[in-house]
Amino acid sequence: MVSHKNLKERHELAVANGLIKVLGLQAKYKRHGNDAGEPDVLYEWKQKILGIEVATAYRDDLQAKYEWDIARGVIKPTKDLETLLSYDDFDERVCRRIQQEINGKCVRPYTGAQTTWLCIERRALISDHDAAVACARRLKVPTKPP
Repeated sequence: MVSHKNLKERHELAVANGLIKVLGLQAKYKRHGNDAGEPDVLYEWKQKILGIEVATAYRDDLQAKYEWDIARGVIKPTKDLETLLSYDDFDERVCRRIQQEINGKCVRPYTGAQTTWLCIERRALISDHDAAVACARRLKVPTKPP
C-alpha cells in the first residue's frame, strides 16, 4: 500500500506539472513545499520562485474517499459506479466544492514564493463542457475570509 503523504505529493506534482505544461511555461521544478505555509510545489520561473498550491474538487467526500482508496491500493475499482454517479446535480456539487477550495486557499498566507498560484483539479466523473464553463463564470475569488 502506498503512503498517503507520498501519493498526495506525487499527485500535487503531477497536477502542477500539468499546469506548467498547458501554459507553456519554462519553469524548473525546485522542490515540494513544506507543511509550514509554503505552496505545495515550488518552481523557478523568470528568476523568481513560483509556488503552486494544488487542490482537488470532488463531487463530495464519498467520491474523494473512493478515488484515494483506489490510488492507495486499499480497494480495487468497481464496475458498479451507480452510487458515485447517482446525483442529478453532479456538476453543481463539483462547482460548489471548487468555490469552497477557492474560499479556503485564496485567503491563506503563503511563504517561500514570490508568486503563488492556485490550481484546482476538477474531478467530475460525468460532466459536460457547458456546465464547466458556467461554473467557471460564477466563481468568486475572495480578498478576505468569507
